[in-house]
Amino acid sequence: MLSGYGRRYHPEAEPAPREEGERLQSLARLRDQLVEIRAKLKKQLSEAFDETVITEFEELIATFNTRIKALESRITEAIGQAEDMARDNALMVSVPGVSKVTAFSLLAHLPELGLRSPKSIAALAGLAPFDNKSGKLNRRSQIQGGRARVRRALYMAALGAIRACERFRVFY
Repeated sequence: MLSGYGRRYHPEAEPAPREEGERLQSLARLRDQLVEIRAKLKKQLSEAFDETVITEFEELIATFNTRIKALESRITEAIGQAEDMARDNALMVSVPGVSKVTAFSLLAHLPELGLRSPKSIAALAGLAPFDNKSGKLNRRSQIQGGRARVRRALYMAALGAIRACERFRVFY
C-alpha cells in the first residue's frame, strides 16, 4: 500500500536527521527528565517532616539544580556549534516571553520549524484544531495529538509573553 502511494503521489523525501540536531534532542530530553525528577523531589520535600529527610531532599535538589545548569550550558554550546541553530536561537530569544529553555526546546523537539508551512507546524505541535465529526455526530473542533513537549514549551512562552509585553497582556 505504501509503495503504491509513493508511485502515485511522489512525496518529497524528508531530509536525513542531522547529527547536531539529534545530539541537541538527546540533551534536551535528558534535561527534561532531570527537571521532572527534581519536581518529584520538591513534592516529596513538601510532604517531609523529619529534619534528616528534609536535609537529604534539599541536598538532592541542590545537586539536581547544579546538574541541570551544567546541562543547559552544554546545550547552549551545542546550539552555538551549528550556525543555523545559533541564528534561530538568537531570533527566538529576541521575542518577548521566549526564554532560552523554550528556544532550545523548540530547536530540539521541532526541527521542522522554518522548513514547513505554519499549518503543518501547528499540527506537529498539536495546536491545530481538527474536526470531530462522525456520521450525524457533529462536535466542536478540538486540538489533539502532536508533540507534548513542544506544546508545553509554547504554553510557557505564552505565559511569559503575557507577563512581559503589554500587547500580549491586552490580547489575553
